[in-house]
Amino acid sequence: MDKTFMIFKMCSAMIFGFGLYLLGGWDGMLETLITLSLFDIVTGVIVACVNGTLSSKIAWSGFARKIGTYVIIAVAVKLDLLFGSDIMRGAAVGFFIGVEGISVVENWGKIGLPIPQKLKQVLAQLKEENIE
Repeated sequence: MDKTFMIFKMCSAMIFGFGLYLLGGWDGMLETLITLSLFDIVTGVIVACVNGTLSSKIAWSGFARKIGTYVIIAVAVKLDLLFGSDIMRGAAVGFFIGVEGISVVENWGKIGLPIPQKLKQVLAQLKEENIE
């Protein structure tokens, strides 16, 4: 049992390390994005439970979009390496931090949590800019 667990831990560490390599390493921006992604998943499930609309099909679609987010970041990392810059990853991660933050706040608003008016205005402006 100990040998199997050790192999599992080694494989997990290798997968985690390779994932971090693809995403450009661990930093505050990536930590923020991952945290907001998790908050978005949790708040989305809460909203679906409260509204009675919990669906595995919708959940899988959401997870696929999350994976797409991290694939785009990995592409941005590779473009930065190709061009010798640090711009693409920062822009991609920053953009997705905004998207996830908006989604979390919208989810809480859907279940009736009061959202400050100024925050609503800023989010509405961000949404308009993302659409354009």
